[in-house]
Amino acid sequence: MFRAMGMIDVRRFTVVTYFGDSGDLEVEDIWLADEDTWDIDLAEVVKVNALAVPADRKLTYRVMQHELRLLLSFLVEEPRSPLTLRHADFQASSGHVKRFISESFGLGMLTAAAERHHGWKDDSDLYNFDVLPAKVAADYSGSGIRPDLLFDFTDPGHEKRLAGEARGRSSARPVHFVSKDQRDRLADIVAWSGVNYLHPVTMTYAYTGAANAQVDLFDITLPDHLPASNEIVIADEVNVVTTRTGRHFERLTSIRPRALDRAREIADQLYATAPQGAPGPTRSVYGQNVRGSWATADLIAPSGLRFFLGLLDQPLTPEQAGAPRRRRSAARQRDADPIQVAASGRILAVVARDATQDPDWSEVTSRIE
Repeated sequence: MFRAMGMIDVRRFTVVTYFGDSGDLEVEDIWLADEDTWDIDLAEVVKVNALAVPADRKLTYRVMQHELRLLLSFLVEEPRSPLTLRHADFQASSGHVKRFISESFGLGMLTAAAERHHGWKDDSDLYNFDVLPAKVAADYSGSGIRPDLLFDFTDPGHEKRLAGEARGRSSARPVHFVSKDQRDRLADIVAWSGVNYLHPVTMTYAYTGAANAQVDLFDITLPDHLPASNEIVIADEVNVVTTRTGRHFERLTSIRPRALDRAREIADQLYATAPQGAPGPTRSVYGQNVRGSWATADLIAPSGLRFFLGLLDQPLTPEQAGAPRRRRSAARQRDADPIQVAASGRILAVVARDATQDPDWSEVTSRIE
């Protein structure tokens, strides 16, 4: 069966937790539960990197488009082949470029895991935990351990959220079990869950140093209830919690309102600076005006990979935003379609493979409307 997406190697680890004598939620055991191969939707990688932007800068469309173009230019993705990097070019890059590529790729892999393993949907909400306004960021310097992304699965009458930690590394993944780096960060994320009333958490480590991309997914099992007698928190000021082991965490209740505000800011800033579009009929989806432009991922080498980052004047409904996911769920469409589409709120991401020119807009609307 022909697959239209690149593939990654995935190891899934089961993590069992318990409340230790310190009062913190701790890791009790880790074991390798499964190894698999996943296909990756590059449109999702584009979308999550447009959505999950920290609050330490004001955004412009052109800068965001160039960042995404740089990320996609380093990736090599062909049907039924391992997703990988242009390794020689990557090794020739400066350290800050390597970190940017690794971290951006890591966010995309966390989103893939949330969708593939945890059932998160394109039409659900996605927020970045790193949403402190610059004017108060100094108040939290050196404290406030928290994950990277918040996946919101909430439906009418049903509330479910998952906090995810994404790590990207330019090395190959550990051959024997898990590394100290993974264990240390896992301990922080698990403890964060403990002080936030056993909030569901997960963690991925994405590695680009091998011949093909590799991902370690940590599937974290939480206790059934909080301890009845152990006092976990010793200080709680301005929504920052200090536990008995000296870790500092920011309360989820103080983060989420700012995350929602930041999501609106991202869309507003990108829409205000996005190009109106080429001469001709106005681009639209479900009657909503779409701003943006096509770009080619050819900064490193010639490429037939083109992508479109679109900003809508009004958000799509969850049903409308979920249409590309439902289309991908149909095996026949998933395996043959060279155009990938992902949508969330006011952001629309499109990736076209082997395109000699910008696709006609009708090719996009036919995959979402």
